[in-house]
Amino acid sequence: MKKERGSPTDDATTLRRRAENQVSRSTTADIAHLTKTEAAQLIHELQVHQIELELQNEELQQAYANMESLAKQYADLYDFSPTGYFNLDHKGMILKLSLSGAQLLGYDRSRLLNRPFGLFVLASDRDAFAAFLQKIFASRVREVCEVALSPNDHSLYYVHIEGVISETGQECRLSVLDVTKRRQLAELFAELVIADEEKAKRVAELVIADEEKAKRVAELVLADEEKAKRVAELVLANEEKAKRVAELVTTQAAAQYTRSLIEASLDPLVTIGVDGKITDANAAAERVTGVAREQMIGSDFADYFTDPGKARTGYQQVFSQGSVTDYPLTVRHVSGNTTDVLYNASVYRDADGRVRGVFAAARDITEIKRNQDLLKESELRWRFALEGGGAGVWDWNLTDNSLSLSKHWNELTGYTEDEIAPDISEWRGRIHPGDKAEVMAAVQGYLNGRIPLYVSEYRIQRKDGSYIWIVDRGIVVSRNEDGKPLRMIGTFRDITESKRTALELELHRHHLEGLVDARTSELVTARDAADAANRAKSTFLANMSHEIRTPMNAILGLTYLLRRDQVLPPPQIERLDKIDSSGRHLLALINDILDLSKIDAGRLQLESSDFALAAVLDHVAAVIGGAAQRKGLRLELDTDNVPPWLHGDPTRLRQALFNYAGNAVKFTEHGSIVLRAKLLEEDGDELLLRFEVQDSGIGIEPDVQAKLFQPFEQADSSITRRYGGSGLGLA
Repeated sequence: MKKERGSPTDDATTLRRRAENQVSRSTTADIAHLTKTEAAQLIHELQVHQIELELQNEELQQAYANMESLAKQYADLYDFSPTGYFNLDHKGMILKLSLSGAQLLGYDRSRLLNRPFGLFVLASDRDAFAAFLQKIFASRVREVCEVALSPNDHSLYYVHIEGVISETGQECRLSVLDVTKRRQLAELFAELVIADEEKAKRVAELVIADEEKAKRVAELVLADEEKAKRVAELVLANEEKAKRVAELVTTQAAAQYTRSLIEASLDPLVTIGVDGKITDANAAAERVTGVAREQMIGSDFADYFTDPGKARTGYQQVFSQGSVTDYPLTVRHVSGNTTDVLYNASVYRDADGRVRGVFAAARDITEIKRNQDLLKESELRWRFALEGGGAGVWDWNLTDNSLSLSKHWNELTGYTEDEIAPDISEWRGRIHPGDKAEVMAAVQGYLNGRIPLYVSEYRIQRKDGSYIWIVDRGIVVSRNEDGKPLRMIGTFRDITESKRTALELELHRHHLEGLVDARTSELVTARDAADAANRAKSTFLANMSHEIRTPMNAILGLTYLLRRDQVLPPPQIERLDKIDSSGRHLLALINDILDLSKIDAGRLQLESSDFALAAVLDHVAAVIGGAAQRKGLRLELDTDNVPPWLHGDPTRLRQALFNYAGNAVKFTEHGSIVLRAKLLEEDGDELLLRFEVQDSGIGIEPDVQAKLFQPFEQADSSITRRYGGSGLGLA
C-alpha cells in the first residue's frame, strides 16, 4: 500500500513538539492519581480555557480580516489609478509596478519585473532618463522629467515622470503619466497656425474667439468690409453668429451677395427651398459630393447623406426653431467615400418676411473630429481637477509681471479683491520665508528649461497671519520668436488638510503596528497555551480510557466464567447476556475514544509489517458473521486481482473495515453485504488499494454524508433515532 510521508516543518507542529517536551519534563504533569472529582474539575477548567482561547482567536481573525480589507483597498487604488507607479533600484531595474504601469509598457506585470525601465525609453531620450534617475538618488528631492516611451517598434508616446527616493534610500518611486494627447494637441495647434489661406481659415474656425480676428479672416476672403462680416458670421459655428447670418439673409442686400458669399466659402454651402429641393450650391459642395452644381439644383438635398431621414429631421428643425447649429451628418460622395460634417442652417425670408427656404453651411470635421475628442477629454480632466478638486487658476504675464488670480485665492488667503495686488508681488509676498528660495528656484528652473513642468508645494500666509499649504502647478503657453517665455498659466490647490491627515495617518499607522504586534504576541502565547492544554486533555483521556478498559475487561471475563462454570436458570442467563452485550458495547466505545485520544495526543503510530489480505478480510467476516446470519444477510468477499500478501498496518485496516462492516450490518435489514478490495495503481513495490463495504441497507442522504467522518457526528442525531452508536467509528 502507498503511504504518504512528511516531516512537520510548519510553525504549529514545531510549537506543539516543544509544548509536549515541556509537559514530559514537568514533575506536575502526572495526573494518573487524581481523584474523579479532581479530574472532573481539571477537565472543566480546560474546557473553559479552551473556549476563552477560541473567543480570542475569533477576535484575532476579525482583526486580520479588517487589515486584509484595508490592504485590498490600497492595492485597488495603487493598481487602477490612471497614473502608472514604478519602484526602481539604483540601476533602473523595475522592482515593483502597478497594473496601470504595466499597461503603459504594454506587457504583463510579471514579465516586467527585474527588467530595466530605460529599455522602454526611446533611444534618443535614454541619456536624459539616466541623468534624471541619477539625480533622484543624488539630490534626494522630488525630480521630474518628460521622455518618450517606445515599448515596441509600432508605438511611441510621451510621458511625464515624477520621482522621489524611498525612505531606505535603496530604491526610488516613479509616477508616470501619459501626456501624448497633450503633446499631440500642442503640435496640432502649431500646425494649424500657418500662413496659407486655407489653414488660416481652419484656425479661425477653431480658435478665433473675438470679432477682430473674425474680421481679419473675412478680409482675406472678401474685398470689402460688408462681405467680410457675412463670411465671418457664416464660418463661426456658434449660435450668436448663426443668428447674425439669418438676419443678414433677410435684408435686401443679402440677395445681391448670396452668390458671391457661397463661392467665397471653402465649406460646402447650399440654399434649399421650402420643398426640400436644392436651389443653389457652391464649388465646395460639388467637391464633397462629386456632383455638378447644375445636377444638384432641383434634387432632394437629403439624398446626399448616408442617413436621409436624419437630414430631413434637421431640415424640419430649421423651420420649427429658426436655425440649427452644429447638426452632425455624414455626406456621401458618388465614389462611396464619406465625409463627417457639422451643418449650421437658418431660414431666409423675402422682403415681406415670408420664409423662402433654408441657407445651410457644412463644416468638414473629418480631420479634426479625433482632435476634438482628445480636446474634450483633456477639457473634462482639467474641469474635474479644478472644480471637483477645489483648485484655483492663475495667469502670469511675464512681460509686465501682471498676475491674474481666480477668486479661490481670495477664499484661501482671506483677502478681498481690493486688497490683492494685480502683479507677481502679490504671490511672492505670501510665500513662507522658509519655502521662498526653493519655490523661486523651481520657477526659474522651469523657465530656463531645466525641468519640463513647474510643480511646487509650499506654505502661504493668510490675512490672519496663519499659514496654509498649497500645491502649485504651471506651464508656459506663449513664447516669442527667440523662445523667451511670455505668458505662464497654472493652478493652485489647498493641501493643508491632506498634509495634516498624512501626518496623522503616519502616526496612527505606527501606533496600529505597535498594537497589532503586541496583540499578535499575546495571541500566539495564548494559542501555544491552548495547544498545550488540548494535548494535556487528550493525554488525560487516553490514560483514563486505559484505566476504564481494565475493569471492563474484568467484567466481561467474569461474565464469561459465570456462564461457563455454572448451570444457571434462563432468567439469570438472560441477565448475563445483557451484561455481556452492554459491556462489549461500552468496551467498543472506550476503544474508539482511546484511538481518538491517541490521534489528538499525537501518540497513534501505524504498524509496518507483512500480512495476508485474506486473513484480515476473514477476521472481519468472522466478527460480523454471527450478527449478519441472525438478520438473514448474505456476506460476500471480493479481492479482485489484489496480491495476497501486503505490507502495511493490518490492525488499523481491520479496524476500519470492521467499523464500516458493523455499520452495514446495523443499517441493513435484508439483502447482502460485500467486503471488496480493488487495485487502483501499482508502482514497483508500492500499491494504491481501494477497500469498500457495500450493503443494501437504508443508505445515507447526500446532505449529511460530509458529517459522518467528524467526531460524534451521526446521520440521525435525534433522541428518538432507531439505531445506536457514538459517532466515533468513522472518525
